[in-house]
Amino acid sequence: MKLMQLCLSKSWGGLEMSAIRYSELLSEHGHESVCACLKDSPLAKASNQAALKTLLLPKSPRLWPFGSSLRLRAALREHQIDVVFVHHLKDLVKLLPALIGLNQVKLVGLSHVLVSRSKKDIFHRFIYSFLSKMIVFTKIQKDLSIPVLPVPPERYEVIPGFVDTKVFHSSKRNLDLRRSWNVSPDEILIGAIGRLDEQKGQAEFLEALAIVKSEAPELKWKAVLIGAVTASEEKKGYPLYIQSLLEDLHLRDRVQLLGFLPDPSEAMASLDLFVLPSYKETFGLVILEAMASHVVPIVTDAGGPPEIIGNTGLRVEPKNKQALANAILEVLKHPSRREELAKAAEARATSVFSRNAVGLQLHSLLRSL
Repeated sequence: MKLMQLCLSKSWGGLEMSAIRYSELLSEHGHESVCACLKDSPLAKASNQAALKTLLLPKSPRLWPFGSSLRLRAALREHQIDVVFVHHLKDLVKLLPALIGLNQVKLVGLSHVLVSRSKKDIFHRFIYSFLSKMIVFTKIQKDLSIPVLPVPPERYEVIPGFVDTKVFHSSKRNLDLRRSWNVSPDEILIGAIGRLDEQKGQAEFLEALAIVKSEAPELKWKAVLIGAVTASEEKKGYPLYIQSLLEDLHLRDRVQLLGFLPDPSEAMASLDLFVLPSYKETFGLVILEAMASHVVPIVTDAGGPPEIIGNTGLRVEPKNKQALANAILEVLKHPSRREELAKAAEARATSVFSRNAVGLQLHSLLRSL
């Protein structure tokens, strides 16, 4: 089939990245994609770097917001598109005028958020009625979406994110990297990877580590925080707050802030324990990357993460530093249990969430349209 991956976002994150990932994944199953994105956007740059067929759309002026619709319509006809994957559901407003008279084009939406507010007003009922399918990443996301989105239950497809096991795997464990972080061979390395953001729960992670240090001073461990600092969080002073917490909690001897790493695969494989302390998470691709790397995951029971790990890790209540500390202590104190969970996590990631497994689900969805 001939596909369009549509995403007119000016930002860069998991939502925008999905357009690239879907293009590459579906090409492995015989489908040809064109990535439609805004000119000069981070997605446009990433699409070009990935050598994908790219349609660059100008930013529409406010007085004529449908300017890009004309360009979209021409591209749909030129490339004989069969299916459009709408990665940013707001783009439906610009896409629908382009579809007038092109009844053969099917639309598949992707919901990247845990929706809580109702969108069953007349406007949303109209634009969502054009979706042939709505992809959600977990069953809990589907259950939360059905009451608030104007999409019939039978149109939902639960298709999870996927991990590239050629990139994330246990053989990338790097002892030299651990030594550069002053981690000795007999120390357990705990890590949290994700952008530095209050909603990601890094503060609670540090507070939990302080409890671990206080309650079990004999245990040997180190920890790293890996992730970029966003402009909005820097403006709010969150990075400075995290720095001050390290001092106030007396964790400078145990925890390092490493910032953004262009390729986190070696760092991930060098961990023994991965913690995702988010307040809310739709899916959590980074969890899969940890699992595929033979690393035990501890996640918060806040959205999709518990569904991802199944019985291969531990889950705790969000914002509960004592519960998080208890989970970390459980893993630190029981090496055999830690290895058992790591093996189970790796097996689950490479079977349920592999490129091939998820690619086959998407291929099956396309054949059903």
